Amino acid sequence: MLQARSWRLASTANDAPCEAADVRAKALSLSVILDPALSAPRSLDSARVLQVIGNLFANAVTFTQHGGVSLKAWSESGPGGAQFVVIEVEDTGPGVPAKAIERIFQPFEQIDVTARRRHGGLGLGLYISWQLAIAMGGDVGLETETGRGSRFTVLIAAPLATAGQDLDLQAADLASASFRNILCVDDNPRNLCVLVAMLRAAGRRTTACASGEEPLELMAREKFDVVLLDRVMPEMDGLDVLAQLRAVASAA
Repeated sequence: MLQARSWRLASTANDAPCEAADVRAKALSLSVILDPALSAPRSLDSARVLQVIGNLFANAVTFTQHGGVSLKAWSESGPGGAQFVVIEVEDTGPGVPAKAIERIFQPFEQIDVTARRRHGGLGLGLYISWQLAIAMGGDVGLETETGRGSRFTVLIAAPLATAGQDLDLQAADLASASFRNILCVDDNPRNLCVLVAMLRAAGRRTTACASGEEPLELMAREKFDVVLLDRVMPEMDGLDVLAQLRAVASAA
């Protein structure tokens, strides 16, 4: 179920998921360009918008080995004064072959078996993003060139928020919350990206870790109010990390 609340897209998109492990490992360049008009609150479901951005961003990072990924967002007006937000995610990856374009937004679709073996995943990210965009009164389009990259463009209905409309991110709860510094641990870059973006939008200081070993090193020199752990991770899962953190705390 979609929940439309007042939300400033620019406050979150500028903190777009840019800390995935693959971005650092591949030394990809990142670019975020936002229309200043997006600073005005709009009525939309911020969690779903972030999910769409996270899916498209993670997909671009996964398939881009060299070059970079860019995120652009701007506002547009439609017939009858309708207001829309346009989000564009572009990469310098391999592009989508012509024969695969028609089925790229279908569930469980990946370009080929080799891609699934190399990158993992179920092939649901683009399908989910497309379905969410449609549910929010929009659509997702694709422009691609083999060997040059792809550009996904998302259109979302986003009317300007009315005075007195409930503010998304539950400002009253945030004002009374005592925790501000959060450590996020997840080996799935897509989940990590979206989680970090949403927490930053809520005014939290966040640090991202892509493995179970990283938080143990970080917490030896920095204090965190909350640690969010993925339970299933390779080598050291969330329960193992939690046990070690508790052991360290007990010994202190």
